[in-house]
Amino acid sequence: MAASRVGHLRFTFNYTLPPYILLESTRPTVITSTPSNITFPSGSIVIDPQAREITGSNNERQDWIIGPTSTLAKRFNGYFCARFDRPFADWGTVQNGTVHRRQKSGNGVRLSGYAMFDYGTEKELTVNVRIGVSFISIEQARQNIDNEIGDGVVLEETARRTRAEWAEKLDRVKIEGATEVEKDIFYTGFYHALQVSIA
Repeated sequence: MAASRVGHLRFTFNYTLPPYILLESTRPTVITSTPSNITFPSGSIVIDPQAREITGSNNERQDWIIGPTSTLAKRFNGYFCARFDRPFADWGTVQNGTVHRRQKSGNGVRLSGYAMFDYGTEKELTVNVRIGVSFISIEQARQNIDNEIGDGVVLEETARRTRAEWAEKLDRVKIEGATEVEKDIFYTGFYHALQVSIA
């Protein structure tokens, strides 16, 4: 579930799966519908095991396809902060397919960061992560986490609150005389318009 600038995820591992989470900061991007038209956005990643965070940024943007590119847009960056509820047993970066264990930062293309977790004596391990985003800075992404889904908030509460907020918005409009298909079309468009205005 997500708030307007924060996603809330839960991962459950058992002994059949290694307990790690990988976050891609940058990856090859196909531009338009031509599979060979690939760009390689550049980015950064920083892993802070003590804070239980992986932060980063990238300059990936595809909206230039639909409009002219301004000087300001060329300097665009998206920032993120992923905050975990468990300590890291191990961590590192992955760049161009090469794993760099215990490396805490990286820059460039095809770049990811990972955190591994310890089962301890448990047969199942649950890891919660909140991921804040920002077009301003990593610090703003952190603040978005604190403001929207603070420490101690469980996934079920985030889900309940998100559903209630969407219901409140969607319940503002009542349609009479429309078919079910027409209602589906209207509410889909209304939903998408709210996504743009909320984000």
